[in-house]
Amino acid sequence: MKIAFIGDSFCRWHTEGTWCHIVAQHYGASWIPLGQDGSNEYAILQRFRKLISSKIKPDLTIFCHTDPYRLANNQDLPLGSRCAEPPKELTPIWQSSFDYYDHVINYGFHELSHRAVINEILTLVKDHQINALHLRSFVPSDIGAGAREYNWDIAMEPSITESLESIAVMNKPEWKNHLSEEGNQYVAKLVIDKIDSLKLL
Repeated sequence: MKIAFIGDSFCRWHTEGTWCHIVAQHYGASWIPLGQDGSNEYAILQRFRKLISSKIKPDLTIFCHTDPYRLANNQDLPLGSRCAEPPKELTPIWQSSFDYYDHVINYGFHELSHRAVINEILTLVKDHQINALHLRSFVPSDIGAGAREYNWDIAMEPSITESLESIAVMNKPEWKNHLSEEGNQYVAKLVIDKIDSLKLL
């Protein structure tokens, strides 16, 4: 049995005690780790497409969908993420990203683009008959200003509506995947309960 974890830094770590490890271990499954620090949603889509093209079909694919304001780029860097660690001497792409956020960004465009990317993921899940569970790393209320122009918390089924960020805020100190040890255990239980209630595995 294989479980794929695709998303941002909330599913980056799979070491013992993390929610990803607890879930995989609970089902006696090996895992396919496709979480990335600072990932934008378009990069999540691209990694999902590569997984599909690899002909490896996990028994379950768990997504951690991120927020819409991260900047997709041709170097797959965590631009616009709190995980971003720019080099001391800014490279052109890093400087361009800072200029983008300072002078160019249109939040509504990011929100609509985010909806489109998630809808493409949902279409691929349906077309390729992928067994999936959707987690939300963030919802609009987790972001200071909330949704600026368009609601980007779109319907995804099956899913868990409680955001990972809201769990992280309530469970300190941070350990792995932005969660405390107790937070990782809490998320693992949420996921296992959802899998079992829907008979996803």
